[in-house]
Amino acid sequence: METRLKQIGQAFRTTKYRRSAVFECICGNKTVVDVSNFKHGQVRSCGCLSSEVTSTRNTSHGMSGTPEYEIWCGMLKRCKNHPGYAGRGITVCPRWKDFTLFYSDMGPRPSSNHSVERKDNDKGYDPTNCVWATAATQNRNTRRNMLLTAFGKTQCIQDWAKEVGMNRLTLRQRIVTYAWDVETALTTPVKRN
Repeated sequence: METRLKQIGQAFRTTKYRRSAVFECICGNKTVVDVSNFKHGQVRSCGCLSSEVTSTRNTSHGMSGTPEYEIWCGMLKRCKNHPGYAGRGITVCPRWKDFTLFYSDMGPRPSSNHSVERKDNDKGYDPTNCVWATAATQNRNTRRNMLLTAFGKTQCIQDWAKEVGMNRLTLRQRIVTYAWDVETALTTPVKRN
């Protein structure tokens, strides 16, 4: 067991059964240490060793405060506390409980507009279900979006409306309120007043 201390003064009584001495640490600090604690390895430095160990333990990846780290923290928090996630059984895979493994799977985010998106909103966060995506892309992949399949293609209402040059609300009304089939709703011209 490494010690950083060297006794430089005579031991003196501090209580009836205890003796202490002045020790010098390899960092240059001097400190008074209980001799028995020193002999049993309970004190190995002036305190600098503990600081170094704590610093090393707390900087395992050196990315605290980065956007990727903040996104990772938010993901863990949502799956633990948010009813829309935890309440639906959305979890983080065991591998991604470690930030370094999350980062090695996802890599750096492409831009400040990107965050983690789950491809399938009913599944949890894991390498096979997550990608970096912009807010615009994510807004098209929410549970509240209605996906329509027509002509062999599936898209959300907003994308279909844009593609056929129709107002999103008009298309939604045709399908939801009037119960039109999707292809008829997409191909029937809108009457202009």
